[in-house]
Amino acid sequence: MKVLIANAPAYLYDENRHFVHGGTRWCLTYFLPRSEAKEANNKYTPFPYLLGYAVSYLRANSDAEVTFLDACAEDFNEVDFYNYVIKLKPDLLLMEVSTAGYPLVVRLIQQIKELMPELKVAMGGYQLSGYGPQILKNDSVIDFVIIGELELTIAELVNKNLDPTGVQSVMWRNGYTVVTNPIRPVDNEISKYPFPERQEHLIKKYHDFVLKGKPLIYMITSRACPVGCRFCYTTTFYRNPVHRARTPENIAEEMIYVKEKFKAKQIYFDDDTISINPKHLQGLCNYIIQNKIDMPWTAMGDITISQENIRLMKKAGCLGLKFGVESADPDVLKQMHKGTVSAEKALKFRELLAKEEIWSHATFTIGHPKDTHESIKATINFAKKLSPDSLQFAMVTPIPGTPFYNELKTNGYLLTDDLTKYDGGNYSVINMPQLKNNEIEELYKYAWSEWNHHRFTASYAIKSVPLWIKYRGIKETSRRVLEFLS
Repeated sequence: MKVLIANAPAYLYDENRHFVHGGTRWCLTYFLPRSEAKEANNKYTPFPYLLGYAVSYLRANSDAEVTFLDACAEDFNEVDFYNYVIKLKPDLLLMEVSTAGYPLVVRLIQQIKELMPELKVAMGGYQLSGYGPQILKNDSVIDFVIIGELELTIAELVNKNLDPTGVQSVMWRNGYTVVTNPIRPVDNEISKYPFPERQEHLIKKYHDFVLKGKPLIYMITSRACPVGCRFCYTTTFYRNPVHRARTPENIAEEMIYVKEKFKAKQIYFDDDTISINPKHLQGLCNYIIQNKIDMPWTAMGDITISQENIRLMKKAGCLGLKFGVESADPDVLKQMHKGTVSAEKALKFRELLAKEEIWSHATFTIGHPKDTHESIKATINFAKKLSPDSLQFAMVTPIPGTPFYNELKTNGYLLTDDLTKYDGGNYSVINMPQLKNNEIEELYKYAWSEWNHHRFTASYAIKSVPLWIKYRGIKETSRRVLEFLS
């Protein structure tokens, strides 16, 4: 059996809009002409490690002939993808697709199936697990939707010759009836999985939180987050979000492997949060220190990390940490189910990172149901007061199937069902009595404008420029400043 495991194309019927599919937890596209894509040094292209793990696991646990295509990193458009699939002639196509890209990918699959009607198509990934019933009800060209992690499910489906009967965590269509098989129990032994498949010719394409240069290699030390924030993909992707960690030995082995194989200069640990289990974090850091593993890294974390563990992380090679603040308004944070976050805690955490010379990257979201003009402007002002070394603003964009999405739908706050607009970097799909979608978009632009002005203040320079020079060098710092000014 031939199996193609693919990240969806970057360009879909529009040569100016670059889609981001696998590897990202939120709905995002950006406007970058395809003619400029290959020359763009800093475009956001995450590594689709759900797919990478599925490829390596399926190769090790089936007799299938498995091909891995990251059409997003390759900057493929729909024509490139169509020709690739037609030439390969797979029996099964497994794809990871973003919310915004889904309607356009379905159109592409329809065209492929006109020539290859026997092709079976499965979809999975972070953003579509909660949308499975609608997919199978509305789009007959999609045969299976996989809920949650891919490895065990795709291997079982392939080994059963694509018969979905009884295959856990598969949604499928039996005639006109959508069938949801029982959810697969979580596998705690994730350290036994083969390392995700990585393609050497694309290795420098992937980057996020780069401080020491490329190649930067994405890794995960654990899976899932049990907190259950209402907006988070984990509420639909992990129906049972049990946190499971890899062993320090297994993580260190992969760090050494990517350094030797790909000449990695830095690791980015893209866990849901690397710090949800302090003992896991301590064990990993101590193992790296004791075994003298020389590899700088950054990570996704949160503001609950203690001063003791921050110092330990620094000693183990941590250069930077991402953490979510989202809002400065207590009512907004309460509605989001982010009880561990407050403005005061964020300020203290930012200072802890600064003392250890760990780069701080804070994330903020705009347009929550509890938001007002005043609360958003207060959040923007707080972002400047926090003054992290870098930050991210996004417009609140619900992932279909999450409690947050269902709440917005029930209250009539969703402006549209056109999924191509579900893009937190360009459009707001939320329309509330106190805050209209166009106002959210304007406040989003205002937030970035205010931050960009703040980045050229003396206070920001005193705090952040030394770290820019330390981690990125004078040459790179100068280049980025000139790039921004232009």
